[in-house]
Amino acid sequence: MSGRALAGDIWEGWRGHPGRLLPVFVALLGGMTALMVMWAALEALRAEAVQLEAGLGADGFLVEALGDGAGWSVEQVEGIRDVLAGQAVVCAISDEIERDGGFRVAGIVGDLTGARTGWKWTGRAPDAVDGMRGGSLCWLERGAAARAGIQVGDVVAVGGRACAVAGLYETGGAWIPGMSADVAFVPGGAGRGGRGTAVPKLQRLLIRAMVAGEVEAAEVRLREELTGPWSRPLDAHGQEAACAWLTPEMVLGEVRHWQRTVRWGGGLAAGLALGLAAITLACLQLLGVRERRTEIGLRRALGATKGEVAGLFLVESVGLALVAAAIAGGGLLLAAPWLARVMPLPLRFTWGAWAGPLGMAVGLVGVCAAIPARAAAAIEPATGVRE
Repeated sequence: MSGRALAGDIWEGWRGHPGRLLPVFVALLGGMTALMVMWAALEALRAEAVQLEAGLGADGFLVEALGDGAGWSVEQVEGIRDVLAGQAVVCAISDEIERDGGFRVAGIVGDLTGARTGWKWTGRAPDAVDGMRGGSLCWLERGAAARAGIQVGDVVAVGGRACAVAGLYETGGAWIPGMSADVAFVPGGAGRGGRGTAVPKLQRLLIRAMVAGEVEAAEVRLREELTGPWSRPLDAHGQEAACAWLTPEMVLGEVRHWQRTVRWGGGLAAGLALGLAAITLACLQLLGVRERRTEIGLRRALGATKGEVAGLFLVESVGLALVAAAIAGGGLLLAAPWLARVMPLPLRFTWGAWAGPLGMAVGLVGVCAAIPARAAAAIEPATGVRE
């Protein structure tokens, strides 16, 4: 049978009972849409977990001061570094304090290269001394510098002052959680009027255990120290502020919670819709086999094999699922910007988000359609001649 003839037979099969197929098609469309959205949410959660875990590092964690203007002073950071000396590397980072010359700017105190071992540096990397001695230096993200035509050694306006570009960095996708991927770092050695760049408060403590597997010990030690008044972050009014902790275990636990919620909630709804549609389609196909006994018998009498007859019913069912998948996928592509604004979870439409639901739907419909296909193939050629 030629492809054109097969397409004509499929169309005749669909057109023969539009009232029956329309509810099934709507159910397939809804199930495919829900499954694609669920898959895209799982893809986004997985990517977010990978990025956050990479941003923290296998032996790192992040402590962030909460509240408007809350953070640690340089003296407090130095005290925390002394407490964790020999156990963990500490780098304090300010919020992105201004945008100057096209760069988002953040101050650093401590050993950034020790806290971010996975980054690649061109030129001179910042060390623990840079954060204290200040100076007119800055470190730019390689991509941002390339877009601006800036190289190591150039002098640029960053943070309201002229700074020499001491080096460039590449995060490899492992940027610091809660911060821009292309932030410009400047030494944050003092507040306004003192040495260094003007950084009144340092809002984040990025910490990495020096010994692999000792991150929990460093975390426990820091939690103990942050209970003291000397080490607590202060808000803009000088009052003690709360802290938020971000560890790899917390990140993975939160992501796994949402993954379970999406799988059970979205997966159940999508699976129910697809399952009901597939079963209903199989029942309608069985009814169609009975109504088309004469046609099927004549096909057999004219030389159609059992496989060709069974294949016709399988292709009719699977084709309906493919059409529903195409419409669902195209609609989601068009609606992606709107969904990004209204959905409580991020969405990431990768090839897997299309292929996975499509494979599941086609497989489910194909399995259910095998029953009417076998029933059609069992009709003998003499049936069409007698009837």
